Amino acid sequence: MAGPSYLTLPHRDQILVLVICRLIEPLAYTSISPYLYYLVEWFGYKSPATITALGTIVVSGFALGQAATGMYWGSLSDRIGRKPVIMFGLIGTAVATLIFGFATDVYVATGARLLAGTLNGNVGVMRTMIAELCVGHKEYQSRAFTVMPITFNIGTILGPVVGGMLADPATAYPNSWIGKVALFKKFPYLLPNIFPMPLLAVAMVICMLFLKETQTGPDVWWPPEYDPGLRLGNWLRGKSTSYSSYTMVSSTEEDEDSLLEEEEEEIADAYVSNNNTTETSTMSIVEPTNHSEPEFGLRDILTRPVAVTITCYTLLMFHCPAFLQMLPLYMATPRVISNTSLNEHLPLVFDGGLGMPESRIGAAIALMGMTGIILQFAAYPRIAAAIGNARAHRVSLYIFPIAYVLAPFTTLLTRKGYSGSTQDSRWTTVAAIVPIAMAAILGRTLAIPPMPVLLTNAATESHRERAMGKIHGLAASVTSVAKCMGPFVLGNLYSWGVHIGIVGLAWWIMAGVVIAEIFVASGLREWGEEEEEDDHES
Repeated sequence: MAGPSYLTLPHRDQILVLVICRLIEPLAYTSISPYLYYLVEWFGYKSPATITALGTIVVSGFALGQAATGMYWGSLSDRIGRKPVIMFGLIGTAVATLIFGFATDVYVATGARLLAGTLNGNVGVMRTMIAELCVGHKEYQSRAFTVMPITFNIGTILGPVVGGMLADPATAYPNSWIGKVALFKKFPYLLPNIFPMPLLAVAMVICMLFLKETQTGPDVWWPPEYDPGLRLGNWLRGKSTSYSSYTMVSSTEEDEDSLLEEEEEEIADAYVSNNNTTETSTMSIVEPTNHSEPEFGLRDILTRPVAVTITCYTLLMFHCPAFLQMLPLYMATPRVISNTSLNEHLPLVFDGGLGMPESRIGAAIALMGMTGIILQFAAYPRIAAAIGNARAHRVSLYIFPIAYVLAPFTTLLTRKGYSGSTQDSRWTTVAAIVPIAMAAILGRTLAIPPMPVLLTNAATESHRERAMGKIHGLAASVTSVAKCMGPFVLGNLYSWGVHIGIVGLAWWIMAGVVIAEIFVASGLREWGEEEEEDDHES
């Protein structure tokens, strides 16, 4: 019998809908990375150190908003369902992205990013849905939970390309019609924020019509039996053969109803199997849960496995997003042409960045994202199957310090005294920074996907039934704090390092954070294996 593969994932149609909804968000949010430095400069700031510091604040706003509301959105999804919360998140993304595009000062830009994070709890909710769709199919977890990071990487490819190509069209394309639009002259960074709007609208429609609720209970807004959007979607699929690749039902109304019932029973069977009950598979997917039982509090869900996993996840999210923020800033930081500065004392005291334009920065980030997709799709599931998720995470941590320590030294290759002509130094620098960035991407590929799997398996059986949204929401909130603090702290350290002439300061401190994480990660285990062994013995 063939082993698990992406083509045999359970509930592939539902995972596809989640992929579409997830893809648009990183596309919108990461499009700012190539032009962020120049956006802050357009706001009226001239000092590279000041621009870097303010850029850090702008970027941190999104994670701060997520940190404040992530657990709330997770708890709300436990009560009213996953689907309405995801819809709220998509609407919030659209509103905040437009506000950011019209920003004319750093305060509005930061507020827009803060609003985007506050209104969007989709990361934790989507992970919860993936966990629920994989109930009874644990052998598919490594692939199912990899789908969201792969989707994120696709967004990180498209987003920077969109941002780099569409930013400031009046300057980039002065002779084209788009470069002559008065609105884009007044708001030079509006166009890359308008671009995702039709895609967001499509994602909202697909979510409304085809996403099936996985949460149960009397307070759920749109259970599958009574979801008007889902009924309309099923009707459309039954009427149009153009949806054949997506269709799970036949074109007749009788077959449509019977297959819909079968799919609901299949999901119900998965929940029954997961809870080790002997009830028949005819239970309804919308059968209410027992709400006489008290809700789990924060102390209840923070078991040792959950706490250890979230701690490792938090440390990981302190430095990984900081790297993605610092690398474009470092690429945009002006170069130091000569190596004869009296203030330099190698190997630690030296200044300067790579001085790349927006288009080249966008291309470099896109290349990183493409590499991440290939590694996550092809390599990670095999590695996880061979050595386990916990060990894959621990192994990955030894890769990061190498990349972080070496990255700032590439600025030395931009100088005439080290690499000949200035033109030659640009290609030498690209050849040096790309392998370093790829090493960091390899580390991310092995480090991030295991965490939702480990967190899901760390939950007790009762928590999986009634508190998975809260657990993943808590993880989203705590890791969002790290996503906020990491770029903020390390970004400001980078700014200070540029100011005092030690451009590698933040990079080397970031490597120290990874070393601390290595010690914490020694407590990670393949949670849930004990339960499986007990089940087999019984």
